[in-house]
Amino acid sequence: MLSRYDVEGFEDRRLLSAAAWAYGAPSIFDESPAIEMPVRSGVAAPSVGAVKAAKYADVTGTWKATIKIATSKTPVAGTMTITSQKGAAAIGTFALGPIVAGAKHTGTAIVGTNRSFSAVLQGKGYYGSITATISANGQQITGRWSCNVNGKWQTGTVVMEKLVAKR
Repeated sequence: MLSRYDVEGFEDRRLLSAAAWAYGAPSIFDESPAIEMPVRSGVAAPSVGAVKAAKYADVTGTWKATIKIATSKTPVAGTMTITSQKGAAAIGTFALGPIVAGAKHTGTAIVGTNRSFSAVLQGKGYYGSITATISANGQQITGRWSCNVNGKWQTGTVVMEKLVAKR
């Protein structure tokens, strides 16, 4: 008796066969007669090429930041210097005004494969975070930030531009 679907090896065959039970068979498990039906397999499965490893945007270098607080019309200047990057982890110094409660914070930011950029910057008396996106050319980071300083929240937007070293 044939099983529900019999599939032979591809090496010597151009047709696959499948078993179908006669109409009105009480159960697929009983000994009812099976009908063998050839199935054409003229199209080969598509070839899958090598999958490329995820690439992270390079954020190493010095960045000039323009930070806007939601309750103020006056922007605040800041800097971010990323000294090293290994995969998604970007390590550096963040002097981003209200995002780090005026402190200079050394920490790690995370760069996503989808050009996302995020950092949680926690220090004595403050807890700041950035959620942003890196531009396609890798020269600008734009996003939102929030910081809790001694129980009081501030939020706003941030735009960082990469400083290019003069040659």
